[in-house]
Parts: sequence; structure tokens; C-alpha cells
Amino acid sequence: MSFVYWSYFPFVLVILIISFFLLKKYEDKYFAWVKDHWFLDRSKSSKIASFLKFLAFSLLIVATLDLRGKEEKINSDIPDQRTIILIDKSLSMLVEDVRPNRFKKALMMARHFVKRAAGHQVSVIVFSDTHKRVVPFTDDIDLLDSILNGLDNPAIISGGSQLSVAIKEAIGYFSLNSDYKGGNLLVITDGEEHDSLQGMTIPSEVNLAIVGVGTLKGGPIPIRTQDGSFRGYKRYNGEDVVSSLSESNIKSFVEKTKNSKYWISLSYSLPTEEILTFFRGRFKSKMASGEVRIRPVLTYRIIVISIIILCFSYLVSIRKTFVSLLVLLTLTGFNNVEAQEVEKPKSALEINTDMLKEKLKKGELDTSQKLKLAENLIRLKDSKSAQILYEEIATNPKTISNEALLNMTTSMIQNGEFSKAVPLFDELMSRQNLTDQQKKILENNTLMGLRQKDQKKNQKKQKKDDQKDQEDQKDKKDNKQNENQSDKDKEQDQNNKKNSEQKQKNSQKDKEKKKDKEKKKSNDEQNKDKEKKNKDKDKSDGDKDKKEKKKTVKQKEDEIRKKRKMKKVPATLKQIMNDDRGLQKRYLKTTIGKDKRTEKKDW
Repeated sequence: MSFVYWSYFPFVLVILIISFFLLKKYEDKYFAWVKDHWFLDRSKSSKIASFLKFLAFSLLIVATLDLRGKEEKINSDIPDQRTIILIDKSLSMLVEDVRPNRFKKALMMARHFVKRAAGHQVSVIVFSDTHKRVVPFTDDIDLLDSILNGLDNPAIISGGSQLSVAIKEAIGYFSLNSDYKGGNLLVITDGEEHDSLQGMTIPSEVNLAIVGVGTLKGGPIPIRTQDGSFRGYKRYNGEDVVSSLSESNIKSFVEKTKNSKYWISLSYSLPTEEILTFFRGRFKSKMASGEVRIRPVLTYRIIVISIIILCFSYLVSIRKTFVSLLVLLTLTGFNNVEAQEVEKPKSALEINTDMLKEKLKKGELDTSQKLKLAENLIRLKDSKSAQILYEEIATNPKTISNEALLNMTTSMIQNGEFSKAVPLFDELMSRQNLTDQQKKILENNTLMGLRQKDQKKNQKKQKKDDQKDQEDQKDKKDNKQNENQSDKDKEQDQNNKKNSEQKQKNSQKDKEKKKDKEKKKSNDEQNKDKEKKNKDKDKSDGDKDKKEKKKTVKQKEDEIRKKRKMKKVPATLKQIMNDDRGLQKRYLKTTIGKDKRTEKKDW
């Protein structure tokens, strides 16, 4: 054990000595004044209590030096890898030297990577002249796949490529809301960079993987309308622009950068597994290079001791009062002292609900006040009463507001009546004035209802299985009884025959007894061998369990993949995902137009 801030101990000691003499001087003056005016001497208990208080506060000050134990190693869980996918959406990505074109091929690789990247927190950024983070860090595969599919829109592809700026901004995202500044950066581009990568450095904590999309021969840049019809090729100074993969630019940058690698993707190649292996290997090396060591905090021991001393000092200072109270309690007995329960004061919500209930009994509530009462009942977890009240009010759901309908569906789902809530879901889905928060509540309610349906189905299946098991057990018991009766009849017949032939078979019985003894001996030997084998198996199984406890990165990824396969997306959520893809295609436009101040290339 040692103090982390031991170097400050001399200063603490000086402060304690000075405060001790100042406290003693103040107390001497005070009690001298008491003796002059009241003729009372200071008691020994007062002196002891004062010393104990000073000792307790001294220990609290010493505790600020941070007492720690010996250094220990701990086994920590494997954290998720954080990966940013950087997709080039410049105009040159429309070249069709790779099928179907470079941009669609980039989206295909990104979606394939997301589905394979178990144990990764993934973020997506698109860039050209400007860049935009489309998805923050998440492990939701369906969300990532939906948004990547929504990016397949020719309207968002335009402008030149500023790869270096996009990489710098992406590296900055790793340090947001986290102490860990490292991660994986997957760049999918044709390498036709219009700003220079020279002089750019990437931190050693970042693993860089660049995938070049295209061919060295390249091709012209097609110009298409928003509906996809062909308008011609991109021209510059009266000639068709030919864009080709700049492999040399990518290669030279990768050679100067640590923890980096690049691949070239053609029409029928997807280097996803190689990229994942590269990221996994770099992640393992970083995990292995730094051992997790801690020094356990022991400061709480000093604090506990100081608090005990402080409490004891107060008891000493009120010694006479404490003793008299203790004697009084022992004489009267603790059993006669009954603790009265203190009623908790009602909250403002409960008071308002009681007032509305009284008005409801008198028939003085209008529809808006009844809706408010039902909302209060849901907040007070009285969903049954709230549902009854909503059903009385909501004769025509189309005339009710969005919030009231959402509250009504919530009460029905809490009561396990999902079938009644389905038409209300349809009514809410048809409305176009829902806010984002109301859409989230609607999605959560649908998920809760679907889970309740699955639970009910599982309960019914379990009941049926239990009934079948009980019937099978009864049949087995009846069969056993019949077999026992038949066996008894057979045994009686055999005994009658044996009684008549006992004299003739005495010699045979002796031989059989000898054979039985020999068989028993052989069976005992076999049982011993089996026990030894079982012990060896148990030992080997124990060793396997110990090995399995130490999970690797690969095992963790396999477990996550198995869990993803077990999940089934309900039909309602699939519909929501399709709607989300449509919204992405309609509203995701990250272009800002041409820059008239400069003469940079716009492809």
C-alpha cells in the first residue's frame, strides 16, 4: 500500500500541526471565559471528544493523498471496434469501367462490409467538395443497410474529390464523446484526388484501409438526369473527360502511412474478408500490447475509520445525556415503542387526478378534461381505467388528436390487448402530421405489441407440450401396470413348474450361480474402467471450459453473427425500413453547387 500523492505529505503535516495549535489556543480561551463567568471547569469527556474530532478530520485530510494497494491485473471485456466508412461521391464515381458503376460498386461493398462486420460500431460519411456524416456510430445493421441503400441516388453525386479534408474530419469523429481516440477508417474511392495528400499524417491509433474502385484504363464520365436518362459525357475544354483509377496516388500515400493497406476492387471482387482480417489483426495487436493493470483504491478504509471516530467523539461529548436515554429505553422496553408510519404526501399529479375523478363522478368533465384524466391514469400506471375511459371517449378515432391516440394505444398494449390497438396503428400511420417523437413512440408501441404476441404464442405452445407430456406419462404408467400383471402370471406358472422339477435342476442352479459370480466380477471391472474414463472426460471438459472463458476477438464476432441470425424482423418493421429508404432517396442531398470563386475540377 502507498499514497499516490505522497510528495504532498509534508505540506499536509504542516497544516495539521498549525491547525492543532490554533484549535487548542481557541479552546483554552473559550473555556477560560466559561470558568470566569460560570465557574465551570472543563470535563475530561469534553477534552477527549475534542481530540477525537481533530483526529477524525485529520484522517479525512490524509485520505485526499489517495491510498492505493499493489498493482493488479484484471480481465476486461473485449470492446467493440469503431469503424468509419468514407464513401467518395464525386462526379468521377459515375464512370462505368466497373459494373454497374463506381459509386454503386462502392455502396455494394459498404453494405457487404456492414453485414459481415460483427463487433463493430460503424459510422458512414459521404464526401466530394463537402462531406457529411450520414450515420453516427451504431451496430444496428438494419439502419445502416437502409441508409446505404437510400444513398443510391444520382442526384447526390456531383463535385470534385477532397479526400484529405474528409480523412482529417473523419479522424476527428473518433474522439467525440469518448476517451479512446483510435479506430478503423475504410475509404472507398477512385483515388482521383484534386487536393494534395502530401504532408498529411494519420495517427498511429487509426487503422487505414483504402479500396480503389475502377480500372487503370478508366472511362468517360456519363451525365444523367434525375430519372437516370443519359444526356451525354462530361466535357472539359471541348474534349471528353476520361477518369481513371489513380493507383499510384493511393500506393504512395499508403507506403508513407503506418497501419495502412489498400486493395483494388474490380467488377466481380469484394475484399471484405481481407479488410476485416486486417482490422482484426491490428485490433488484436493493440489489445495485446497494453495490459490492463489497476491499483485498487483503499482510501475508503481511512474514511470509514475517521467517520467511526467522529461518531464516537459525539457520543463522548453527550455522555451524560446518552447514558440517561439508554437507561430510559431499557426500563420502558423497546417493544412498547411503536413506530408510526408516516404517510407520504401526495404528488401534484395524484392531487390533480383525484380532483378530476370527483368531477367525473358528478358529470362535470368535458372531453378534453376526460382525456387529461386518462393521461394522468397512464402516468400513475392505472392502464385499465385509462383504457375504459379512452374507449368511452374515442367513438370515432379520426376526430381525436395524435397524442390521445398514442396514449390510447399505450394503455391497450399495457393491458395485453394488441388486437384492439391495430386499427389505431393504421389510423396513425395514415396521418402525415406526426412529429419525429410521435413516430418513435408509435414504433416502440408496435414492437411491444409484437413481443406480447410472440410471448402468448410461446405460452400456448408450452401448455400444449405440457399436456402432451402428461398424457404420454399416463400411457407409460398404464403400459407398465399391464406388463407387471402379465409378468406376475408368468412367474406363478414358472414357479409351479420349478417346484416339480427342483430335484432335477439343483445341479444346474449351482452351475448358474458360479457363472453369475464370474459375470459380476467382470461387470465390476468394467464399471471401474468406465468411472476412470468419466473422470478423465470431466477433467478434459473442465479444461475446455477454462479455455472457452478466455474469448478472442474472432469468437466474439462469431457469437454476434449467431445472435443476428436468430433475430427475425417483423413485417411492420420491414415496412418502416422501406419507408425510411424512400425518405433517404428523397431528402438526402449533400451538394451545395459549384464554387464560382475557384476554377477547381468539378468531377
